[in-house]
Amino acid sequence: LIWTAALLFLSDCPVAGWRDALRRVRLCGHEGPWPSTSTDTPLSWKKAVIVGALQGIALIPGISRSGSTIAGARLTGVNGNDAFRFSFLLAIPAIAGAVLMKIDEISRIDPMVLAVGFLVSFGLSFPALGLLKRMVLKNRLSWFAWYCLALSLVCFAVR
Repeated sequence: LIWTAALLFLSDCPVAGWRDALRRVRLCGHEGPWPSTSTDTPLSWKKAVIVGALQGIALIPGISRSGSTIAGARLTGVNGNDAFRFSFLLAIPAIAGAVLMKIDEISRIDPMVLAVGFLVSFGLSFPALGLLKRMVLKNRLSWFAWYCLALSLVCFAVR
């Protein structure tokens, strides 16, 4: 969670170039939306490799896959809408792979339980993804970063 929080803090403050990473951290206290910058660039295969690597790092428990991939895309200069869309397109093979690996366990679950779980998850995903997309487009990922940071501190304290 601390990793995800750090990435989200950095990606929430779009300032050109990696050399300005410390400046990004200092400026994250800025209230209000950040102005659009000229650093928004199209997704390239090099950026896709970086974002894909961040998705791989998210295999470590406690690291948000979507947070890492969206933040990684934003840090490479991809605009918020493209970062959001690409992150969730990357989820398709990850989820499909997880289902295939656990298909034996899934097949033993009562179909009614699966159906109810699917419908509730499907219904709640729309408002949750809508909120996340608004946060990405308005450069408000630091809100989620504070949540990740606070939750990680609670986990350390409970442990």
